[in-house]
Amino acid sequence: MQYFIYDKEGRKQALLQNCTSIQWMPKYYSSGSFEIHARRTTDNDAYLVEGNRIVCTDRNEIGFITGVQIQDQAIEVRGSLDNLSARINLGTATIRNIEASLLKLVEENKRGLDINVGAPKGLTPTIKSGSDTSYSNLADDFEDYCQKGGLGWREIVHEGKLNYLEIYQGQLKRNAVFSDDLGNIKSQSYEINLSKYKNVAYVFGEDTGSYRKSIIVDIRSNKEEDIRELYVDARDIQGEYKEDGVEKQYTWEEYQAMLEQRGQQKLADANKDAYKFEFELDPYSQIAELGKDYDLGDIVVVKSNQYKIVALARVTELKFIEEANTDTQVEITTNIESREVLQ
Repeated sequence: MQYFIYDKEGRKQALLQNCTSIQWMPKYYSSGSFEIHARRTTDNDAYLVEGNRIVCTDRNEIGFITGVQIQDQAIEVRGSLDNLSARINLGTATIRNIEASLLKLVEENKRGLDINVGAPKGLTPTIKSGSDTSYSNLADDFEDYCQKGGLGWREIVHEGKLNYLEIYQGQLKRNAVFSDDLGNIKSQSYEINLSKYKNVAYVFGEDTGSYRKSIIVDIRSNKEEDIRELYVDARDIQGEYKEDGVEKQYTWEEYQAMLEQRGQQKLADANKDAYKFEFELDPYSQIAELGKDYDLGDIVVVKSNQYKIVALARVTELKFIEEANTDTQVEITTNIESREVLQ
């Protein structure tokens, strides 16, 4: 891959050269990072300095140099693929529509930060009951709320502008299929541990005693399955809320949907280790090609004929490793979004 060095003012200075190792590690839900090992040259001494930027032209991504170490004839450079951690939210913001609320949060807390905030695209993930955040680091807020909404964020070059911040949504790529039959799963394993497994949640919302609003969330696909119960305290979900200073009330259907969502989430948290299907995808597969058929944030199909499992897995991290005189090595990290055991 090709990298250019830019200064703090966004001016291109030099092509990154004379490197012995480059690791470029973008992430979907959180801040990515990079690490560069290079030989000392006139350009590298001049431009590989704290505050300058690295642009990966192949992926249109930007890295901010935050640390430099010089030893003898070698330079080691580290940094982040965004600069949101440099600011905090000086106040209280209510997050509803995640994309619009987070972009507004950055606009209101730039205070000279060199960042170009993109316009909302109209992404729909929303926290219906609203969620307040106060005096928090912007990068932490982005990681928290984007993960809740299944969204990612990045800073890219956009229409000639550096540091263009956008929130985006990975897509389900049904044609990006990995399976042992196709030969593009490098390894796989399956483990079952039901010691903490739960399949029925009793979710209790606002009010007290026998007046508390409640629902039952039952995730059993087979009603003959033994019941394993979970209590969920959701009293923080209130039926009343303010919008533009006006008091409003959720309908019972809306409130019930929020309790349902909380119950589903708590069951998922309780069961995350119950069924472990682990695998390693082949990043060089020509059947499902990285950068063409799928990319960071997208959801791919994983089929295991050995274990009779079909899973949808989101690509949450990529790692590109370039060593001197070798081809680029790629590692893919995924998170299973859903799983089905075939009969």
